[in-house]
Amino acid sequence: MLAHMKTLHTDDSQTAEIILTVPVNKTPAITEAIAGMFRFAGYEITTPDQGKEEFDDDKLYSIEEIFPDICPAKILRGFRLSYELDQAELAEKLGIKQSRLSEMETGKRPISRKMAAKLGKLFDMPPKTFITV
Repeated sequence: MLAHMKTLHTDDSQTAEIILTVPVNKTPAITEAIAGMFRFAGYEITTPDQGKEEFDDDKLYSIEEIFPDICPAKILRGFRLSYELDQAELAEKLGIKQSRLSEMETGKRPISRKMAAKLGKLFDMPPKTFITV
């Protein structure tokens, strides 16, 4: 699966826009994942202003450059929040205790390959999403 990311600098020089090109069948899951990460980080999601002048910047950035502190624990929490599940609900879907899920979300317990496979199936994402960044 290929994804393309483009950054556009805004007029105020204090912010930038990021444009992603992703497979159409993955758009809803990717949109929810990104929105969940932004909500988790305390950002409000808005739609772009119409007629806004854009400047091309063809530089591609890695996810690590955009979210330097991202880790599987935060990705898991972001997905859970984007699906509007509390820990108890997600733990039940995964067949684990809520305390175990809490430990995975705080990074106190690593996410195993088996658990990553369950999470990938549940959130329709590749299992490696929950193991490495």
